[in-house]
Amino acid sequence: DQYDFRGLPFIDIKYKKIFFLNFREGLGMNILYSPNLRAGIALNYYGSRDTDDSDKLQGLQDIDAGVDAGVFGSISFGKFSAKVKLRQDISNNHNGLLISSRLAYRVSIIKRLLTNINIRATFANEDYMKTYFGITSTQSSSSGIKEFKADSGINSFSGGASFIYPFDENWSIMSFADYSRLLND
Repeated sequence: DQYDFRGLPFIDIKYKKIFFLNFREGLGMNILYSPNLRAGIALNYYGSRDTDDSDKLQGLQDIDAGVDAGVFGSISFGKFSAKVKLRQDISNNHNGLLISSRLAYRVSIIKRLLTNINIRATFANEDYMKTYFGITSTQSSSSGIKEFKADSGINSFSGGASFIYPFDENWSIMSFADYSRLLND
């Protein structure tokens, strides 16, 4: 039940349409790359969750930052695109598996302003859900929250837009607006 606003530089490094590094896709390699189809592998960083991030987390456990490894595939057709990404934790912090899908529509609102509107859904396995949302008996006694066994399922549904205004072929200003809603229990 919190809002978060962040500003940070978006560094997007690419080498010959094979290797890439940026905060949205991680460090990866395109195994297949064509104008309308892309597939590859990537390592992604995920942040930590500390009990001092929110009063509501008091008595629960900290979750360390880590790295997950994954595969992805995307296809575009006209102004529409679709992407599927599968990621597995390799840091042994949550041992979770996430499968996310995204549908996007590219629209021109203002000349030179690139705008993408998207919707996303993310599935998480039981290990991920248990780590982030489960309440053990120990955590229950120290936090006052009743025990809860979190199961696998659709973790969240999201929607948003990205706005990119290119100054030249190397420099752009970007803005992202996203809304994400946790689903089920």
